[in-house]
Amino acid sequence: MARAACDYVIVGAGSAGCALAGRLTEDANSKVLVLEAGSWDRDPWIHIPLGWGKILQKRLHDWMYFSEPERSPMAAASNAPAAR
Repeated sequence: MARAACDYVIVGAGSAGCALAGRLTEDANSKVLVLEAGSWDRDPWIHIPLGWGKILQKRLHDWMYFSEPERSPMAAASNAPAAR
């Protein structure tokens, strides 16, 4: 297997990572590698605009983050969905 060299490695293809990759690739001589966690987006609910609610119910495509309970009479941990 051949090894390819790159000038920049960007970890995370969120909005900031993609914007940075876009700016760096304006120079045709630079090679940029963008790494992103997660699996293939073969789930049809990902491609349907109203599928976000269905995805949140099953929690198959997020990191399962929860917040710490707040100091209040109705203290509870809340969901903090973060797609992967």
